[in-house]
Amino acid sequence: DGLALHGARLLGKAIPFLAAEPESAAARRDILMAAYIAGLAFSNTRTCVHHAVCHCLGSVAGMSHGLSNAIMLPHV
Repeated sequence: DGLALHGARLLGKAIPFLAAEPESAAARRDILMAAYIAGLAFSNTRTCVHHAVCHCLGSVAGMSHGLSNAIMLPHV
């Protein structure tokens, strides 16, 4: 939870800054760090297999990622 909250807070601060200054290296760095932290949080939620299957469905069946998640989540 701590990682997820930290990533969300960082992202919440970085998005408006990046929108105002799209070329800002600092804002881009913060977005990348938030994505990294979110990945760390995500990897601890035991949804990795489910998510990997959804990526496969997207590439093989042309399904959107959201739709494949909605279909597969109840089965995983």
